[in-house]
Amino acid sequence: VAWLQARRAGLEVQRVSEVVATLLQGKQLPIAVDVDALVPVRIEAPLIKILALSAYTDDFVFHRLERCGVQGFVDKRRESLLMLNEALGALAGGRSWFSPEFQQRKLKRMRDRQSWDKMLTRREHMILGLIGEGLSDTEISVRIGIAVRTVEGHRSIIMRKLNLPGTPKLIAYALEKGFVRQPN
Repeated sequence: VAWLQARRAGLEVQRVSEVVATLLQGKQLPIAVDVDALVPVRIEAPLIKILALSAYTDDFVFHRLERCGVQGFVDKRRESLLMLNEALGALAGGRSWFSPEFQQRKLKRMRDRQSWDKMLTRREHMILGLIGEGLSDTEISVRIGIAVRTVEGHRSIIMRKLNLPGTPKLIAYALEKGFVRQPN
């Protein structure tokens, strides 16, 4: 359905259909790929309802899904088929539906004045993810096209904002919060 609506909206359907086909085959997509694929759909066809179905349930994934404007989230590891049907019914009826864990984490982040999503910029989110992958400042600078000294500055600011004493703690934080995927 989303593919047909996206096609009618004149979107780059090849990209949308690649994501849908990959999801239907049960393959894992890096969160950056599937969430980024939703952005043009939300912009070009705002009436399309998007229900995210994922086994990833960490704070950063939830934050990214919120930011791109999905109307629902189902944890495919925990929620039953009955809950999936409930979520689809809610979206079809013009309502949103989010898993209990999604709602709890969002509420916790909203209440926490020191939550990373309030303290870090989008650029800092990106750099924290790259640090979490174990990249050096030089590798990060090459990857995103900024000076090494700028990366060093971002690293220092992120550590200060999160009150983390060093790079090993920063890497552990990035992994814990879902800024980077751990290999299975």
